[in-house]
Amino acid sequence: MTGCVAENCTNSSKKGVKMCFFPSDPVRRAVWVANVRRQNWLPNKYSALCEVCNLC
Repeated sequence: MTGCVAENCTNSSKKGVKMCFFPSDPVRRAVWVANVRRQNWLPNKYSALCEVCNLC
């Protein structure tokens, strides 16, 4: 089960929500990290955003 890393989001793949994993391309990945707006946070290989948050 993967959960959305966006702040205050409780969506997960278990709830049937489509998850978008962070891209491996460094430029696109940096844009996604900036969109998450979490201080001192970096994604790992399991980090994902949900389609509802519309950040991916």
